[in-house]
Amino acid sequence: MSISENYLNLNNKVVLVTGGYGHLGKFICKDLIIFGAKVYCIGRNKKKFNNNFKDVKKNKNNLFFIKTDVTNEKSVKKNINYIIKKENKIDILINNSIDSSLRTINPDISLKSWNKSLKNVLQGYFLMSKYCIKTMKKKKYGKIINMSSLFSFLAPQPKMYLNLKNEPPVSMAVAKGGINQLTKYLASVLGKYDINVNSVSPGWFPKKSKNSIERKDYIKEIKNRIPLDRIGKPEDIAGVVCFLCSNKSSYITGQNIIVDGGYSIW
Repeated sequence: MSISENYLNLNNKVVLVTGGYGHLGKFICKDLIIFGAKVYCIGRNKKKFNNNFKDVKKNKNNLFFIKTDVTNEKSVKKNINYIIKKENKIDILINNSIDSSLRTINPDISLKSWNKSLKNVLQGYFLMSKYCIKTMKKKKYGKIINMSSLFSFLAPQPKMYLNLKNEPPVSMAVAKGGINQLTKYLASVLGKYDINVNSVSPGWFPKKSKNSIERKDYIKEIKNRIPLDRIGKPEDIAGVVCFLCSNKSSYITGQNIIVDGGYSIW
């Protein structure tokens, strides 16, 4: 075992990751199993799960898919109870599910779109936390990591997006702002049970698609605003999340960890 693996030893830790087969989620899950965790990927699409993890070889037996609608209380309760019955615990919850269907800088969105964004993020994070907290309190140990966003505390700069139409909608910004406050609230009331609650706000981590990474002018526009002069790699986020999952972060709670190459300091 390397020094880094020993430092982030997650052997026998049971970890739930919502949205675990997404752009950032899959790298988080892969690192978690490398460090010895038993990972339950929570989502709706098993085909996407299989496609995104077909290259996993090391500790593959520690990665599982649980089909769950995180916005449905019955679905969440049923599947979390199943995991608890199987494992007798849940050590770590990583809330990472998102709704990326809406992209617009125009605040004149429909009420349906507004409610969908808030439901998928706020309701999903709340329900998963609610049912994981119950077993964490009994064990007097747990970690909750909520994936947030730069736009939970910053406003978007419309000129950055050129004509790509991939701007963060107002509903997403409001939902992620709520996640930061949920993080602080839970950290405050759960500290006495030795449960750490933190959020992580990724900066610019564009996926390879026609609307982002292939547009060199767009990437240049982003890099010009980042002190480290590069866009983020998914591994940059995965490393921070694994650290927060480890016992080396046991005295960190209620914090929003910003991983943006310095973008937000200007």
